[in-house]
Amino acid sequence: MSTTFEKNMGNKTLYGIVEGPTTTIMIDCDILNGEGLVKFKVPTLAATQYFSGGPRPHIQDLFPETPKELREVFVTGMTPAEFDINVKGQRMPKTIAAFKRKYSALGYCFENQAS
Repeated sequence: MSTTFEKNMGNKTLYGIVEGPTTTIMIDCDILNGEGLVKFKVPTLAATQYFSGGPRPHIQDLFPETPKELREVFVTGMTPAEFDINVKGQRMPKTIAAFKRKYSALGYCFENQAS
């Protein structure tokens, strides 16, 4: 049996599905106008600690196995592409195929992908 939750992250909502020892985190990427979703897994114990609202370790200590680009979601609510473009000043890849190549490894799922 799984449990779901939502957490406001600035102007977005982060969704979670708790399935035993693993929690799947999902958040929309505004760069793709709702056509891309970032989806990644974290340990449920760490997710519980983060979302409890109480004192917690630094993000890098809480989620050491999670790539730093994905940990940014917990700090600012920005997805990797949003951070790259809005903070680092990088340009958007010229084609959606180039975007998919660059960001798929970081958990991006696209409109026509099942999971």
